Amino acid sequence: MKKSLLLALVSLCVTAVLVFVNGRVSPPSYEYDVDLSHMSSTMVWAKVFDMMTNPEKYDGASVKIHGTFEVYEDESFPNGRIFSCMVQDSTACCQQGFEFVLAGNPVYPDDYPPRLSKITVSGTFRQFMQDGEPYTAILDARFH
Repeated sequence: MKKSLLLALVSLCVTAVLVFVNGRVSPPSYEYDVDLSHMSSTMVWAKVFDMMTNPEKYDGASVKIHGTFEVYEDESFPNGRIFSCMVQDSTACCQQGFEFVLAGNPVYPDDYPPRLSKITVSGTFRQFMQDGEPYTAILDARFH
């Protein structure tokens, strides 16, 4: 009888504390729909793979990513260059990433970091058609 009474009192106290704490603590605030900047390399790799294979699920999502800045020369693009934030898998053997387009009218190289430097970039993930093919990029991007 004493054990069951003690167990009931402890249970009641724990419940009261949880109700008190949950009533006072506000839920965490998330600034981005998809924040890849604080995930492990394994989780980032998995999420980026999902975003690239299922882009319709993420279209319009606010995204933040941390990786390596890379520039690719490509004359088929309006400015002749593709800017991207690349991430590596946990074994550092493979990489993938997102093209991003900075907000405003940035000038390369003045408004960009050095090639291969570590960057964090955020913006809106968009899927669209380019030259008749589905394409994804982070638009209205900014550096952190």
